[in-house]
Amino acid sequence: MKEISNSELLVLQQLWLRSPLTSNELVEVLEQSHDMHEKTVKTLLNRLIKKNAVSFDKQGRTYHYSPLIAEQEY
Repeated sequence: MKEISNSELLVLQQLWLRSPLTSNELVEVLEQSHDMHEKTVKTLLNRLIKKNAVSFDKQGRTYHYSPLIAEQEY
């Protein structure tokens, strides 16, 4: 697995707490807790998908994101 940055880890930690989450739900949490902007969160999600650390399930027009690696494995 490719290395995960500290910012990407913040996204993963939220998914480990409760998943699946939509990008809007992740943005809402990370804006409040870490002052991250929507575009930043979506970029981090895309990086995590490319690194096979996060998966998504499309339901209608909404994407639900889940971690592919367990917190204990990281």
